[in-house]
Amino acid sequence: MNLRTGSILSLIKAVSDWLEMNDSSAADVMAQNILYLERNMDGTIGGSYRSLLYLVRLLDKTRYHPVVAFYREHHLLDDYRKAGCTVLLLSYPPIIKLAEWKPLSTWAVLAPLRGVLLVLQKGLNFIFGTLRIFLGSLVLLARERISIVHLNNGMLTAPELLFASKLLGVKTVVHQRGIGTLPGAVQWLARLVDHVVCVSDAARLNLVRQGIP
Repeated sequence: MNLRTGSILSLIKAVSDWLEMNDSSAADVMAQNILYLERNMDGTIGGSYRSLLYLVRLLDKTRYHPVVAFYREHHLLDDYRKAGCTVLLLSYPPIIKLAEWKPLSTWAVLAPLRGVLLVLQKGLNFIFGTLRIFLGSLVLLARERISIVHLNNGMLTAPELLFASKLLGVKTVVHQRGIGTLPGAVQWLARLVDHVVCVSDAARLNLVRQGIP
């Protein structure tokens, strides 16, 4: 895995250089599909949406076809389509919450029930959330004939898609925007990523300190 730091322009150059190294025969075959996943769902249209739009506008469409996936409608969708992208709107499974109540002190005898609900909640969220997203990712990668996956919001945003990509032998690029501690399973996946572009030295060092080269 290669860690790079930089702005949107350096991001474009870094990813382009990496594509050149890993696809020297691209000019002799049909355009390869790159899946760009924008996972932000907080209701804002910020820098991640706009920097991604800038990136796909400058992509060599004779060699690569951008497939951009979002989890919600927004006003930039037409701009992405005008930039030559196939736009996909994905659905995110709702989080199951069974243990969101806290027994009153007089109900202390019922406290163990919350632990049972919590275990059941984790199991249901794994089956109907994590597993569903993972299987959907496998179908998406195969259906769209994806050659490269680009995660636009960092390592933590789509571990299921990263795992599915590795199983299918799809190359992966991550635009690391945030700083934070990665869970153990995500750290393992992060070490399998082919190329990482960090927004700052702080973001890069944060990964290096966690053993991600």
